[in-house]
Amino acid sequence: MKSFKTDQIKTFRTPKYTGISLSLLSMFVLMAMIVVWNRVSVPPEKKILVRVLAEEKLNSPLLEIAKEFKKEFNINLDFEFFGSDSSINLDDNLSFHLYISTAMEPESLNECNQNTLNVIPITKFSLVVASKQKPGLEIENFYDFIDQNLTIGLCDKNEWAGREFHKILESNATLSSRLKQKIFKKESELFEYFEKNEALDAIITSSHKALDKNFSILPVYEMADKVYSVNCKIINQSNGINDALMFANYIAAKNRGQKIFKKDNYIKTLSDYWNESPSISIFCEKKYKSFVLKDTQNFSLKNKIDIDIQFPDPNELLETIVSISQSKSQNLMPDLLFVSKETAGKLSPNYRQINCKSKQDSLCCFFYFNSKYQGTTARLCNFVFSDN
Repeated sequence: MKSFKTDQIKTFRTPKYTGISLSLLSMFVLMAMIVVWNRVSVPPEKKILVRVLAEEKLNSPLLEIAKEFKKEFNINLDFEFFGSDSSINLDDNLSFHLYISTAMEPESLNECNQNTLNVIPITKFSLVVASKQKPGLEIENFYDFIDQNLTIGLCDKNEWAGREFHKILESNATLSSRLKQKIFKKESELFEYFEKNEALDAIITSSHKALDKNFSILPVYEMADKVYSVNCKIINQSNGINDALMFANYIAAKNRGQKIFKKDNYIKTLSDYWNESPSISIFCEKKYKSFVLKDTQNFSLKNKIDIDIQFPDPNELLETIVSISQSKSQNLMPDLLFVSKETAGKLSPNYRQINCKSKQDSLCCFFYFNSKYQGTTARLCNFVFSDN
């Protein structure tokens, strides 16, 4: 019989790395990689501060847009808001990059041919007559208020809506003397009184605020053209201008800032799809080259937009557009056309005219209906046609 040797005992040991432990290890490594990737993919915070001077009534949508912009690009923004009754001298505020405010006059009174080199329209709203859901209230104009002995509530001239409505009254002595009015100092007081009392039949306010309160907007004839543009003006071209321009375009972009304005019941304006590096293509008839080229180059430089402009003769221009439209490369259709009235009559209905008067009587301007840069093309056309 062999003697028992303890050193020959073989003990079974569990393998060091089982399938379970390897899976757990792999998950740990994957999670670590995701954490590292997230840290790497966040853009570094920029030290340059974009300063914005804006109307107080735009506070809510602008701060919400700024929050999304900061999240996407990690660019710091500093806002200062002013009341609608404030008088702002831009020469005293050149430390700000952007100035955002409501146009002084409704669009119907503004010249189409404005110098839009440094101005970007971002949204719109209307001055309206709003009412609660009252059965039997039929109103077409302010004389119906007088005939039916109805009372309108409005603010004094310290509030924007009150100030604008007083301009209407001042231009019509009959309305001013016969229309029953109740005046409030603050819009908040006007809303509170209107919601709790039946003494007022309607109020004067802005369209987005009326919709926020679920009021009805009455189709009053005298108010039909009282649509006001909200514009972003670039007032400081120095340090930080690239980030400031980016934010201005971000506000105006239909799939960025416009979504937030729409949610707050503002009226959409002609705008672009967001692109951090925008570019547009232009066909301009050869005979208009000297009239268009210099302003186009200036617009491109000031707005950091890449512009590809071609100068074909009329027949070549039309043939090229037809050829592209029949191909699978619809994305190559020019965004903007500068053409003669004769050529304009031969264009596809896919091109929409921008109605601005040109110093060149025969020159017309059209943008492509499916262009991603309709806002920019309209601004460029306005700038070329303006007395800049």
